[in-house]
Amino acid sequence: MALLKLGWPSAQGVDHNFADVYGLDLLAGEPFRDGMLHDPGGGGDQNYSRVLINETAVQMWGFNSNEEAIGQLVTSMNGRRFFIQGVLEDFNWSSVHQATQPVMLWYTNANRFMTIKVASNEVAQSLEEIKSIYDNMFPRDVFHYEMTEAVFDEQYKEDQKFAHLFGIFSAISILIATLGILGISSFTTARRRKEIGIRKVLGASVQQIVRLLSKEFILLVFIAFLIACPIAWWAMSNWLEKFAFRIDLTALPFIATGLVALLTALITVSWKTFNATTTNPVNVLKEE
Repeated sequence: MALLKLGWPSAQGVDHNFADVYGLDLLAGEPFRDGMLHDPGGGGDQNYSRVLINETAVQMWGFNSNEEAIGQLVTSMNGRRFFIQGVLEDFNWSSVHQATQPVMLWYTNANRFMTIKVASNEVAQSLEEIKSIYDNMFPRDVFHYEMTEAVFDEQYKEDQKFAHLFGIFSAISILIATLGILGISSFTTARRRKEIGIRKVLGASVQQIVRLLSKEFILLVFIAFLIACPIAWWAMSNWLEKFAFRIDLTALPFIATGLVALLTALITVSWKTFNATTTNPVNVLKEE
């Protein structure tokens, strides 16, 4: 059955080892076999190419199931025909910034590129051996290779830069905020030294004085938290929109951030207030 479809997936010629090397799972049909012919019927017609497609391609072409797609002949707009031999589980053909694409892998035993899987602790030795073999077979060509991990990392270089810069500026912001709280708490405790001294003379404990002075700062941190949360939610949502595969924002990171900010303020204020309350109130009142 020959089918003409308007949509067309991304296509790449591979051999029988490609799916195993990259860990692609076959959901229906048969995998490629070494040395197999292009003709699915065995009648000598070499105008067919055997292909493996992914689940997204099955849906794009309108098949009701993976099994229904097996054995179909698909004809491209330029007249080239493809025999669907198997269906692979969906995998990311490009960056995760993009949604899953329909992919078609057609069989060929003659390819310009080769993927070699080596043990991580034998990379240097393996490269030397591969280069030696390559130089013997192609003495006039330059041996060139790329590490798969490096290629994948290149796709997300900008995201890694953003995460690095975001971490640096976050640390600077926390430092500035802590210094600001420290300055305000120092000013407040200095301005209220007489009040602290009188309260101590009247029997107030250190815990009571610290709790009294901390209320103002807790209120300020809470107001800042209420202002920052909607802005942070909007910024993070816009950034995540750039990814086809992304997490859903929940309240947990914002609650954790608020608790960290509150804890930082409490530690800073408590430290300055505790220093003020340990001063002899008689000396404070004499100075005043």
